[in-house]
Amino acid sequence: MWNAKELEDIKEIVNHLNCAIKIALGISLKFDENTDEVIVLSESGKEVRRINVSDDSALGVIQDVINSF
Repeated sequence: MWNAKELEDIKEIVNHLNCAIKIALGISLKFDENTDEVIVLSESGKEVRRINVSDDSALGVIQDVINSF
């Protein structure tokens, strides 16, 4: 379980990763706080996969998302 600061950091990281990955690959990322997953969406908005980031640090979230590609 993350504290409030960690959760805000993770949301910000996913937002920044979303911008970079959208430019590079044309796909989007969305953080689902309820399931502790980052959702990968196709250009059409269809869910492609989910990346479990529960209990990850901010750096761990970056590593999990990048390694999933």
